[in-house]
Amino acid sequence: MKNRILYADVLRVAAIVAVVFLHVAAPPMYQFNSITRSWWWIADVVDSSVRWAVPIFLMLSGMLLLDTKRDESVKLFFTKRINKVFIPLLVWSILYSFWKLRYGLIFHGEFLYSIPGFIRDFLTGNVYYHLGFFYYLIGLYLITPILRVYVKNASDSSLKYFLILWLIASPLYSLMGKFFNLNIAIQLQFATGFVGYFVLGYFLSIADVDIKWRRFLYVLAGLGLMIAVFGTYVLTKKKDGVLDVYFYDYLTANIIVISASIFLFFRYAKWPKKLSENTSFLRRSIARFSNASFGVFLIHPMILDVLDVLKINASFIHPLVGIPITAILTILISLVLVKLLQRVPVLNRIVP
Repeated sequence: MKNRILYADVLRVAAIVAVVFLHVAAPPMYQFNSITRSWWWIADVVDSSVRWAVPIFLMLSGMLLLDTKRDESVKLFFTKRINKVFIPLLVWSILYSFWKLRYGLIFHGEFLYSIPGFIRDFLTGNVYYHLGFFYYLIGLYLITPILRVYVKNASDSSLKYFLILWLIASPLYSLMGKFFNLNIAIQLQFATGFVGYFVLGYFLSIADVDIKWRRFLYVLAGLGLMIAVFGTYVLTKKKDGVLDVYFYDYLTANIIVISASIFLFFRYAKWPKKLSENTSFLRRSIARFSNASFGVFLIHPMILDVLDVLKINASFIHPLVGIPITAILTILISLVLVKLLQRVPVLNRIVP
């Protein structure tokens, strides 16, 4: 407990809760023309409000793995990552491949899948919707030894320059292409994609961000949330009800601003004394939940599927009630199962 960072644990817990809410609220978003419009709006608000979850996980990884105080060889780094990420990804990919077959097995008594099909899906990240996050991580892990050298030797102004390039290369380029059909020819490959969140997490964990800048960022985050909510509606309506998730994308400017503001809010929060004491029950509970978050992320789609079969989902009742009930049930059941798996030798390796 002594080396744990309180706000990182709380952020991790908040992010996994947000992920579950996102996956509960997502299905009604595809029913623009077939459900009550107010129900769709509620799902839209919930979905827009939790889009920071995946970026926060990436920022936390960058904050911890790019820490200049870490001293480990490249071999040791990748050995740890194989145990913590690749093995769970492989095992859960196999499990979810069989999970996808459940209806074929029940109704047809045969496998509708093949080993070449699994290998193709595994390599292309198409086994199950939530496992795509692991492919983001693996790509970032592969360049982490390079990023560590850069971060260790980079000045504050150099890190800011990198992040400015990222803000130009990812959201601005995308915006110009989406709305102005303008594909800018200058390529900034090194400063595109999720690597920006990795570096941003590290930078925001060490930077001294003045309260005035934080308040300004919070205002921008509020505007970003409104853009996500209303922008998604406008784009979806324009496409006759076919969901357009452009303003939900993790690399749009509005989601980047929201994610950065969430990170800073938790970092600078004035935590109650009881929460700050490593020996307190609440602090230990948060740490245990944080330790289980990876496992909850892995298992929760199965719980959502089972609950859906039981007719418990975002729309089984009014979504103001259906979404939180389904999400809370999913989190609690997933948490219990993960804690049980973590107590079993060998099986505990798939829920690190």
